[in-house]
Amino acid sequence: MDDDLCQGTVDPRRVWLANLPSKSTEFAVLQLVRPFGKILDFNFPVHQSGGPLQGSTLGYCFVTFAAEECALKAMESLNGRPFCGSVLSAQRARPTREALAQWREARKEAQRARIEADRQRREEELAQRLTETSSTLLTTAASFADGDDGSRWEEAAESFV
Repeated sequence: MDDDLCQGTVDPRRVWLANLPSKSTEFAVLQLVRPFGKILDFNFPVHQSGGPLQGSTLGYCFVTFAAEECALKAMESLNGRPFCGSVLSAQRARPTREALAQWREARKEAQRARIEADRQRREEELAQRLTETSSTLLTTAASFADGDDGSRWEEAAESFV
């Protein structure tokens, strides 16, 4: 995932804890992470397919702490730490597919709004120039009708260049 793409969608309080042994329980992992601070969300995915693996961990979980400092402390302490025969990996969690999709849609909408605002501004500028041009042409035409020698026409022509 591109870091620029994810910027603004990563929750600095959310930790991805991986390399959990298959025999790990939700309770054991919760006991492991609780000392680092208040937990707002804990997602411990398990096998849903049936068979002998049903109910066992997929090998990772997500923990969202109340404060970024708690998440940093947990990552520093748990990354590389032995746990039930495995060596844990603790990293900042990447955004979910849903969060990325929402961010991309918001970015597209903002871009559409900028394009529309630019289009409206250009239309207003063009309308203003057309109004000024029409006024100049009418004044020039009136001066010809009054018997002007054409000098006003040359001035008007130069203003369009």
